[in-house]
Order: sequence, then structure tokens, then C-alpha cells
Amino acid sequence: DHARFMARLCEAAVFDDGAQITTVDGLRVDWPDAWGLIRPSNTTPCLVLRFEGDNPAALERVQTEFRHRIHALDPDLQLPF
Repeated sequence: DHARFMARLCEAAVFDDGAQITTVDGLRVDWPDAWGLIRPSNTTPCLVLRFEGDNPAALERVQTEFRHRIHALDPDLQLPF
């Protein structure tokens, strides 16, 4: 269930001190040089992930942060990144 997974993910969301966490309509984490978002889709039964970084290293870092936290809750979940 997507809602239950998102609730667990938001409860467990602990990121470094430089991160700003927003839990409105999902989980968004902003750093000075990157951001990541995971939220339930409004039109399909899936979770939507979005990432942006100022450079390739920042993008990889934010994807890795999210990957670790998602797999901590469900290690078998297949991620597209």
C-alpha cells in the first residue's frame, strides 16, 4: 500500500543537518545543491520519484540518499535509478 509505505518513509526520514525536509504530499528533501522527491501518483497506483542536482555528483548523491532510505524499508523494491 502506497500510503502506508509513504507514512513509514516520512517517519524514518532523517537526513543530514543541511537538508530541509517537507512532507506535504510526499517526501521532499532539499539541499543547497540538489533535491529529491517521492510521492504517490495522482493518476496511477505507483510512487513518483524526481531528482535534480546542480551537477552529476550532487544528483548521484541525492539518488543514493533516497535509495538507501527506500531500501531500508523494502530491500526488494525495484528502483528505476
